[in-house]
Parts: sequence; C-alpha cells; structure tokens
Amino acid sequence: METIVLLVHGEASDGCFSHPKVRVIAKAGGPLSGNEVREYLRGASAPECTTSSSGSFSGLSDAQCSRDLGVIPGVGPGFVDSGRRSGGALSGNRVFVLRGTDATFWDIGDFARSYRKVILLPCSREPSHTTS
Repeated sequence: METIVLLVHGEASDGCFSHPKVRVIAKAGGPLSGNEVREYLRGASAPECTTSSSGSFSGLSDAQCSRDLGVIPGVGPGFVDSGRRSGGALSGNRVFVLRGTDATFWDIGDFARSYRKVILLPCSREPSHTTS
C-alpha cells in the first residue's frame, strides 16, 4: 500500500477530527497558504499531525491546479490523481486533488482505506486559491 498526498480546500471549524490513516500538514489553527502548499509539493518537509480542525473540504479550480501542480487534472467529481508526485521525483508520493465536489473528513477517511497513509494538505481560500 502506498502513501499519497491529497490537496483540498479546508478551513478551520468547530471540533477535532482524526483517522488512523490520515495525517494532516497544517499550521496551528488554520490551513496552509498557497506558497506553503507549493513548497511542500516541491519537497520541503513539514510536521504531520494526527488531527485536523477542518471537518469539511471543497475542490480546487483549474487555475489553482495549474498554479500549484503545473497541470489541470480531470474535473472529477471526487479525488483525482493529478499525475504529479511530491518532490517532483518519480519516487515521490502521488498527488491527488479534490475536484468538482465537497467532502467531509469522514469521506477522506473512507478514501484513505485503499492506501497506507494519506497526507492531507488543506489550503486556504486566500486570493491565490479562490475558486474562479
């Protein structure tokens, strides 16, 4: 079973969510900025958390995928393989993107069952990540 990276929109909400196969890369109290997402995908290290304060997530637009991944994967709906790997190396983890729908933390947990681990990258809806 492989480890994958999943890029989604996610904002902090009430509650705390966890799943044994999901690890979250996020700042304390909030999602990552667009620059932080791109740095991680290029190979920067970041601490993995076992809980998330985000319980609901939404998909990324074509413009966001193009900017952060350099590609526009299928429109979904759902979890779409971007064809990219973290760190840019063939040995890096495959990068998936939530497209064309919303998902809960529990939906992501169900998706994670097919993998050893899902590294969740919740990004903010800052201007560089606003759906157009």
